[in-house]
Amino acid sequence: MKDEPGAFATTVLKLYFDTDNNAQTGGTDKFKGLAGFEFRSELDSCMDYADKSSACTGGSATKPTAHWAAAGLDRVKSKTGLMAEYDGIVDSMGFPGEIKAPRFPVVGKRLEGKLAYANLGVKPGQVLRVLVREEHKDPGAFPEILLTLK
Repeated sequence: MKDEPGAFATTVLKLYFDTDNNAQTGGTDKFKGLAGFEFRSELDSCMDYADKSSACTGGSATKPTAHWAAAGLDRVKSKTGLMAEYDGIVDSMGFPGEIKAPRFPVVGKRLEGKLAYANLGVKPGQVLRVLVREEHKDPGAFPEILLTLK
């Protein structure tokens, strides 16, 4: 992160995964200029508050008592269209019907998240195409990455 966390929680990065490394398959989001991605992950800067509430977006009127990071994961539901639709698999807060993401303490400006290979349907040796977008930046996209899993 550019700055250490303040009093409000937010999504910091969105990661898009093309698990078959084929831009012709997977979902499209013409609004964002994306094609061929099967999954989206959001790396969130989350917080616990003095009133015993927690948030990964927004906040509370009370003081933060803990800063933590978590990575959610969604499967692309629609294959075509102006904007992609998603089905949740892993949720940063652990909402019912989805797997609760592991929490990692925020240390300074460093966030950490973890995604299970099983949730992405991938295995060691597989090559993924990954696009990382910094949230709240325009355009905020880093160059695409070809990632070989260990």
